Amino acid sequence: MTQSTPTSTPLTPEDFRQIRWPELAVRSRVDLARARATTARWLSDPTMTLAARPLGLLDSLLKLRTDLRETADAPYYGTSAFNSIIISDLLALLSFLEDPEPNIFRARATDLAWWQGRKCSHKAVETAVSDYLALARITLDLEHWLESFEFLSRAAAMASHLGRGGPIHRRALDTAFEIMTSIDNDPLYFSARTAQLLIEHRYSCPKAVGDAIQRAAEHALSRSDFHRARDLLDIVLQARHRQNDQAAAQQTRIEIASTLESHAADQESRGELLVASAFQRDAVEAWRAVSGAKKESYRARVELQRLQRLSVQQLSENAHSQKTDMSSIAMGARARVSGKPWLNAIVELSLFRPPNMPLDELRESAKKRVEEFKFYSLFPATHISYTGRAVHERPAGLDDPDAALDAAIRLDLSMLQQTIAIGGIIPAIEAIQLEHGLTSGLLLGPVSRSPFVPPDRATSFARGIALGFQKEFIVAAHILMPQFENSLRHQLELRGAVVSTLPPSGGQNEFHLGALLDTEEAKDFLGESELFEIKSLLVDKAGTNLRNELAHGLLPDGAKATHIIYFWWKVVQYVFLPLAPPSSLATDDIDDGSQTDSNEAGALAGGEQDGSPAPGS
Repeated sequence: MTQSTPTSTPLTPEDFRQIRWPELAVRSRVDLARARATTARWLSDPTMTLAARPLGLLDSLLKLRTDLRETADAPYYGTSAFNSIIISDLLALLSFLEDPEPNIFRARATDLAWWQGRKCSHKAVETAVSDYLALARITLDLEHWLESFEFLSRAAAMASHLGRGGPIHRRALDTAFEIMTSIDNDPLYFSARTAQLLIEHRYSCPKAVGDAIQRAAEHALSRSDFHRARDLLDIVLQARHRQNDQAAAQQTRIEIASTLESHAADQESRGELLVASAFQRDAVEAWRAVSGAKKESYRARVELQRLQRLSVQQLSENAHSQKTDMSSIAMGARARVSGKPWLNAIVELSLFRPPNMPLDELRESAKKRVEEFKFYSLFPATHISYTGRAVHERPAGLDDPDAALDAAIRLDLSMLQQTIAIGGIIPAIEAIQLEHGLTSGLLLGPVSRSPFVPPDRATSFARGIALGFQKEFIVAAHILMPQFENSLRHQLELRGAVVSTLPPSGGQNEFHLGALLDTEEAKDFLGESELFEIKSLLVDKAGTNLRNELAHGLLPDGAKATHIIYFWWKVVQYVFLPLAPPSSLATDDIDDGSQTDSNEAGALAGGEQDGSPAPGS
């Protein structure tokens, strides 16, 4: 958001009178979609030129992405719509709007004006809270629940600014509780997220919240919807802790463990033995959290060993299959992350394909393919960029067999990366986002503790990673690419690498990523295989060369989309894997930053706080 400047004439209340307001009234979720389409259509209408400025403001307010909120104070920071708004224009709009009906424009404008230095009154904030609560009611669609929930979330956040626990805050929470309890058989996660919102805001009746979600969990179990049941029971456990009822919390832990075992049995009956083993592993850890349940824990471990033996046998039977079943990969990816606390789910996402795939395996696979399809490398090939320029010459196999083999390895690696991106990463992040609605504010705590992330770069990393979970990968890549390069430079410098030049002119120049990856310290830090993959993905002209083409604006819209997704996932690996020591990867004990141990160890996963090992090292 910007202040008004001499080059931009501030709007006045009179400028908004020419808008056909009845066509923008929002009385349902359908009306909200129609209003967005209407403002966009008007902006493209040449007859509406005189109203372009006020229409542009209304269009920006409707396009604000509340799920990108940075904190409760800065709910829309970082979006292009946010950056185009001028504070004085908001105040002019607020002066014009006097309609007693719920108004999304008034709510949004007040929200932003309040965040921008408290530029509106407490009375205006109270009105905006009422607008948001009314909008949450009228736009509620359980199949498309995120927008309604965000209205509730903003109402609670703004009301808390007028006094946490005060009358406005209580009214907002009471309304959220009323809407949540009026719903029967929520098919998705509106009720679950609303319950979490109430717990986070310390709603005065945590027992009532827990009881309502307990009923929803029982309904999910009756339909064998184990993912939802587990997620709901986790919220029930939070509510029991909030009400300080240890007996009820113990019973909920038992129900969580039993649900996980039922889920494992269900997956075994479907022939998904590897997935069944994963849920049974979680059940073992859940039983360990139940005091006095040693027998149940032992029985669960015996069952886990049985499933693991069967899984190995099943994998051996399928080891020689040459087909890539994308639906099976997607199903496995969703199962791997679903029904878990959000940080555990991210770690599971990071482990979808273990880092540091042995280079020898890639070389042998490519060698067999080159021998089988000899015409592939018989003739030289030229790589052409999107601008039509030749960027790399691959020699003929007869002239340079090693270079031809290297090109085949990079091609195989590129295909593998695209398969992982489409078949695994996308289904997994959709499952995670549907269950948890991750935002940069939520990710900031764990990201700031990652030894790969320099202390002053946590916000940028959290924002870029959050954008990936919202499938804004190209924006995420533009944020994360320079941050990844800087973090790698930081890690190598800690290990004694020279990371800058000192020319005769005296001005030092930082090494670019390609030069950094050519250092011996990079090889020691990353390992041979990881170094090859990162070079091929980011800086080698013979490979994807993503960093250079992205940095120089050489990629048209939609180009190398799957490789951009894969790069985002590699960043997630580097940031989150150091937070999960190997001994903890099979547990639900990964710290999400909500509680900080004052005696927290300085080393994570074998890396010092100021220098972590790479995922591939």
